[in-house]
Amino acid sequence: MRRQHRRFLGALATAVIVASVLTTPAPASAGDPESSRNAGQASELARATPVQVVAAKIGEIAERSYRNSFAGLKVDRGTGRVTLHATDRGEADQLVGRALASVSAAQRATTSVDIRISRYSRLQMEKASSQIWKAATTHRAAGLKVYSIVLPSDGRGLQVRVNDPKAAEPLSQAVAAAVGSAMAPADIEYVAGSPIHNVSRESPSAPYPGGIPIRWGFEASSWTCTAAFGVRNPSGTEYLLTAEHCYDNGDDIEAMDGDNIGEIKAENDLHDAAIFNVNTSSGVWVNDDYVFDVRSGQYSWDGELVCQSGYTSYPNRCQIEVVNEYVQWSDDSGKVRRGVEGHRCAGCPSVAHGDSGGPVWSIRSDGFVAARGIVSAGSVPVEEGVSYEYILWTEVPPALTALGVSLQTS
Repeated sequence: MRRQHRRFLGALATAVIVASVLTTPAPASAGDPESSRNAGQASELARATPVQVVAAKIGEIAERSYRNSFAGLKVDRGTGRVTLHATDRGEADQLVGRALASVSAAQRATTSVDIRISRYSRLQMEKASSQIWKAATTHRAAGLKVYSIVLPSDGRGLQVRVNDPKAAEPLSQAVAAAVGSAMAPADIEYVAGSPIHNVSRESPSAPYPGGIPIRWGFEASSWTCTAAFGVRNPSGTEYLLTAEHCYDNGDDIEAMDGDNIGEIKAENDLHDAAIFNVNTSSGVWVNDDYVFDVRSGQYSWDGELVCQSGYTSYPNRCQIEVVNEYVQWSDDSGKVRRGVEGHRCAGCPSVAHGDSGGPVWSIRSDGFVAARGIVSAGSVPVEEGVSYEYILWTEVPPALTALGVSLQTS
């Protein structure tokens, strides 16, 4: 049984949950958060470091106000350096100035920001990648498959992952014609890739936190997905996020105890996101014992570490490093998604079937949870049909915008 609920974490030191060092006070009901809010102390959870705080602020402002020139970020946790890639030096200087003005003096003093001029902005790379997806549909009959497209943080061009790079010549010609002068053909690299697979969690009670196992209510499904984070619309109606590929609009959603707790009300394909109406909270299960409160939604940047607590990956998966902060992929449904790619280590599972729709998160410098994403898919099997070495998630901030909702925060 999942037990303890913590609103605030004290004395934290890395962005990783180590389940074995969590203290285990007397059990409390998961459905009684008030009685367990102050029960127990979770140790060895780390605050976000100054470099991560600065990177988060730069990225937040860039996504909001500088998309015409912003390409991406690289976070070096060891040296405390953030590398900002952008096509315009003046706008990059302005962006950095705004970001640094909004963080503390101590965070500025221990973080350096390096500005590098990139060949393309994110916006330019997005436009070129959309042409590739369109061209790929015309060559599918010939056996050529586009698995995913990486939009690298340094803005150098695009990396297109296909089943057979030698057979990509017709596609490259079609792309060159469609993209025209927007991106040089030489800046589009075709490499061998791996197929992307969706990664389709018990007795919770209302208000339901994120991270609970859920299933389709029409007949008892043999497979399950996971809920991500609590959200609400402008009218105050509450929902939980999950993955679009798990369900269809109108599907009834059950908790694992068989209780019907809601119905899918809206979906978004690009961000592989869906919401179902339910009495929810600002909490999220970070493992099988603790619920922590969510304070914000954040983007993820190259070099950062995150955790995911989908139901199947007992008790969670942490130390997931962002290896590509912007990837587009086509999954088992054939729909094109956009988000982030992460990796733990060679041969190590980062995600498993049943984690789909689950929460990807990190711990902020104040000890609260930052919602990063919704588990969507995996690639490179560790155990065929069970778990995958690489995890792909869609990002929370644009998914919220697309669905017209905001995070439930403490």
